[in-house]
Amino acid sequence: MRTLAVVAACLAATAVGFTHAVINPDVPTSWLLSDLTLAAIALCLRGGGVLAGGLLANAIVAQLCGGVPDFVPLAGRLLSPGDLAIVLGFLPIAYRYSKPVSDESFASDC
Repeated sequence: MRTLAVVAACLAATAVGFTHAVINPDVPTSWLLSDLTLAAIALCLRGGGVLAGGLLANAIVAQLCGGVPDFVPLAGRLLSPGDLAIVLGFLPIAYRYSKPVSDESFASDC
C-alpha cells in the first residue's frame, strides 16, 4: 500500500513540476529491467516500500516522458521525485539492517 502511495505522489509531483523539468533521456532497456528488478527486491525487504515506489515511479515516467524528468534541486543536482523517494527509501532499510549487535549475542556464541 505504501509503495502505491509513493508511486502516486511521485507521478503527481512530476505532473506538477514537469514544465520546469530537464528530461534525462538516458534510460536504456537494461536500466528499466534493473529498475524493476531492484523494485521487486525492495518489496521483499522490511521497510522497502518507499524505495520500491521511487524505483517504479522512475520506470513509469521514463516510459511516459521519454526519460526521467529531473527538477528538484538537491545538493547541486537536479533529481526527480522518484529519485528523492529512492534516497529516502534507503533510510529505513539501512536503519533496520544496521542495528548494532548487543553484548548478549557475543556471550551466547561462546
